Amino acid sequence: MVVASPTPLRDARGNAMDEASVSMHVLGTRDGATKICHFRPSRWVPQNTLYLVALKGRIWLEAYDAHTRTGKPLERYLRHMTEDPGQPGRSYDEEESNFLRIMRLLLS
Repeated sequence: MVVASPTPLRDARGNAMDEASVSMHVLGTRDGATKICHFRPSRWVPQNTLYLVALKGRIWLEAYDAHTRTGKPLERYLRHMTEDPGQPGRSYDEEESNFLRIMRLLLS
């Protein structure tokens, strides 16, 4: 998943977000657009629908908006996924609940 516009996407300090960063949940660029982290490759399962990927993209964009207002890294607003593929993934209801929790946090 990429943020197609603006290019380059810039952080709160005005730096281009064109390199991988764990704290900012970005994976570098593709064709000049910033690639955002949504699922670890080890966490891809058949239950990962396009809806769920889009939801994670929306959550990332909301966290980015909070970052531009506060200057705090995106990891302040987003959890890191565990690397253990043996752990069960969260359900869609949990993802939606997390989205609503983040929206409340960002809008407060």
